[in-house]
Amino acid sequence: MKKLFLSYSSKDRALALSFKANLERLGHQVWFDQDKIAGGEHYAARIPKGLNDAELFLVLCTKNAMGDARVNYAGSTEVIKEIELALQFGCRVVPLKADDTPNAAFDSAYQYHMSTLQWIDICAAVAMNDYTDVIEKLMSSSSSNPNESLDVQYLKQATTALKAANPEAALVILEHHHFQSDSKDEAQYLILMAKLQMKTFKRLSKSQADAFVASFTHLLYTNMASAAAYTLGAISRHYYQENFIVDATPGFNQLKAVGQSKGRVKAKYKKTVEPILPTGNRFSLDWDF
Repeated sequence: MKKLFLSYSSKDRALALSFKANLERLGHQVWFDQDKIAGGEHYAARIPKGLNDAELFLVLCTKNAMGDARVNYAGSTEVIKEIELALQFGCRVVPLKADDTPNAAFDSAYQYHMSTLQWIDICAAVAMNDYTDVIEKLMSSSSSNPNESLDVQYLKQATTALKAANPEAALVILEHHHFQSDSKDEAQYLILMAKLQMKTFKRLSKSQADAFVASFTHLLYTNMASAAAYTLGAISRHYYQENFIVDATPGFNQLKAVGQSKGRVKAKYKKTVEPILPTGNRFSLDWDF
């Protein structure tokens, strides 16, 4: 038996109540706004508690919830807020297709968050008002292990884009998402790397290089210290020194000492620096040995 969070449009309350009753009849616990939020209690204050307790986050995907771009019909803003919170909490989100609304026809926010999720079609069950088979399939096929949080997913996507020298794609991800406090330093590092990749050393003015140095230096006092020191070392050697410009960093050797005192640089961060380094360089080897 599982603890479930049921998200739906208020216009689909009758459908949601029927589905909830079937879930509970089979022994599952359902977090449901009508039951869990007392009169006058602030809705947003209770949602995180429900998400924290839930093993699965179920979304009744209908025209009322998702919207329908074919007829310019707007969906529910509350449902998308709940989906975003669920992903942020690391809940496993399961979209339940409950009418003929196509997967790709909703608001861009839904498409952005849900395009990679596996949908379960429950239209026949809705028509018969019998969800027994659907629920058994749902519970047997859905692991209760949590997904990665939305922060982690987006940081991974941005890092992959930077490793592939695609800073524009990385910035789209990084600048359109509000990262939680424990992810902000990594997000800031990746944003700086994306902007540095877009400039490249060849098109970087001294004032711009100095500004990057100041920003990366700030990260030396965070959990991104080793990666920041590594990047500053690359700027020192391959921008300032190679161009015979007065170095705004403490210099390669001092940065190497600082970086090594903070721990080994993760390979993924080294790979985000590679696109700005000259071909055939031995920077990584000199840093490690």
